[in-house]
Amino acid sequence: MRIKVLGPGCAACDRLYQTTGRVVEEIGLDAQVELSHDIAEMLRYGAMFPPVLVVDGKVVLEGRVLATSHMREFLTDLVDAAADARPTEAAP
Repeated sequence: MRIKVLGPGCAACDRLYQTTGRVVEEIGLDAQVELSHDIAEMLRYGAMFPPVLVVDGKVVLEGRVLATSHMREFLTDLVDAAADARPTEAAP
C-alpha cells in the first residue's frame, strides 16, 4: 500500500502525515507513507482542500485531519475493503 499526504506545507498537513505514519506503524500495515508539499501534485489528483490523503492513487480524505483513533479505524476499514475487493482463488 502506498500512502501520500499532500498539501502546501501547513501545520495540518504535517499533523496528518505524523498521525498517518504513527497509525500505520501501530497496526503493522505494510505501507509506505510519503509527504509532498507540491501543490501541482495535489491539483493533479483533483484535490482542492489540503491536507489530502491519497491511498494507492485514490484521494480518500481531503480537508481534514483525523484524530489518531479515527485514523486507526479509517485505515483498518480501507485495508478490509481492499481485502474484500480482491478476487478469491477457486479451489482446485
